[in-house]
Amino acid sequence: MRLSTPRVEPLSKEEFSAEARAIVVRTLAEENCRLNVIATFGRIPAAMAGFLSWADYIMSKNSLTDREREIVTVRTAHLARSAYEIARHVEPSRAAGVTPEEFDRIRQGPKAGWNPADAALIGACDDLFEDQCVSDAVWRSLVEHFGQRGAMDVVMTSAQYFQLAMILNSFGVQVEPDVQAQLGDLLKF
Repeated sequence: MRLSTPRVEPLSKEEFSAEARAIVVRTLAEENCRLNVIATFGRIPAAMAGFLSWADYIMSKNSLTDREREIVTVRTAHLARSAYEIARHVEPSRAAGVTPEEFDRIRQGPKAGWNPADAALIGACDDLFEDQCVSDAVWRSLVEHFGQRGAMDVVMTSAQYFQLAMILNSFGVQVEPDVQAQLGDLLKF
């Protein structure tokens, strides 16, 4: 974690406004109000609504497979040193078919024994982190393996998670204690 305490305290269950609760119920499920990311966004319902709308495209409407999206998400989270994002994507990554060994290799980068398609996903995240632009060589590889829309979705997915990392890191959103205890060293950089 970048910060050991929150700069912006998450809302308690009782503090959620009717508007914020309605947004969560409409776009996710009420039990998500307990997540620190949602309870923090709940302080500004209009921002939460906009963010969740964009996240819905990234999580369920883009052209990437669940596995491809999780590789991009975890690599982006690692580069941004976002323990919260990593914590929240361990289980979805495993469910999408990312093995524990691959999860570890995602941290190592595009030259850690990946097939060309997976290396392009990770390389795109690295380019965006380092230069805020995907290099021509990586772009060609993305288009070759995922088509133009897929290449666009890789960039938009990584950009969305970089944005979220900046928010989480700056606000000091903490990993929930039960998740922290379960993942331990996996969340250290």
